[in-house]
Amino acid sequence: MNGPATQQERWEEASGYSPATIGAEIVALRAAARLELSHGPSAPASSWLATAAQWDSSLESWTFTRTGSLGPGYYLLVSPDGKPDSSEPIDLANGGGVWDQREIVDPSFLELVRLGVRQPNDPRIAATLQVVLSQIQARFGGYQLFYRYPHDGYGEKNAGSAPPGQGHLWPLLSGELGVYAWLSRNPGNSLAYRDELVALAGSEELLSEQVWEGTGLPTGSARPLVWAHAEFLILNEAITAGRVTDLPG
Repeated sequence: MNGPATQQERWEEASGYSPATIGAEIVALRAAARLELSHGPSAPASSWLATAAQWDSSLESWTFTRTGSLGPGYYLLVSPDGKPDSSEPIDLANGGGVWDQREIVDPSFLELVRLGVRQPNDPRIAATLQVVLSQIQARFGGYQLFYRYPHDGYGEKNAGSAPPGQGHLWPLLSGELGVYAWLSRNPGNSLAYRDELVALAGSEELLSEQVWEGTGLPTGSARPLVWAHAEFLILNEAITAGRVTDLPG
C-alpha cells in the first residue's frame, strides 16, 4: 500500500483520502522511525519522519470540509480525490447510491484521537463529532446506538433477506464512542456505553455486527462479530485499568 490515499477505507468499500487511514499511516511511519533510530542515526528514519510530518500537516486539506451542508467544518468518511470542499460524488457500496462526498460522515475520524494524531478537545474533532452524531445516532428504549454512515445499504431490508438493502445499527460503534469518552475524561459516558454493550450481548454474551432499530435484537448479520468483542474489551480495560491498550506508545 502507498499512502496517503488508500484503496479501501476502514469499511473496505471506498478509495481515497480517509482520516482514519491517514492517521494510522502517520503513526506507523513514526513507529518505524523510532525503531530504526534505536540502532543509531538513519537516513530512512529521517525520511519517514518527514513524510509523517507532511501528511500530518496536510490531513485537514485532504479530509476536512468547510463547505459541506452539515456544519461549518467536519471530517469526511473519505474524499475520493482529497478535495473535501468540492462536490465530488461518492458511489456508496451495496446500493447506497451516489452522493456528494460532503454528505457522508462516520465515526472513524475518532481514530485520530485514539492514535494520538489529534487531541480529544481539538475543535475540529469536537465539531465533527457533533455533526456525525446528528446524522447516525438512534435512541430507543434507553439505548443510544449508531449507524455506520448516512445512506448505508449494507444490511437486510427485512428479516431473513440479504444485503444489499438497508444498513442497521452497529454495537461496535458504541464501544468506539466509549473509548473516545474515556480519552476525553468523561467516565460517565464510558460506563454507559459499556453497560449498553453488556445489555446488547444478552445472556449468550455475543455481540452482533448489526442490531434492529427499536429492539436492539441481532439482525441476520455476523454474530459474534470479533471486532465488536475486541472493542468491548478495549473499552472495559480503559474503565477498569485506566489505559487504552491499543494506544500507540
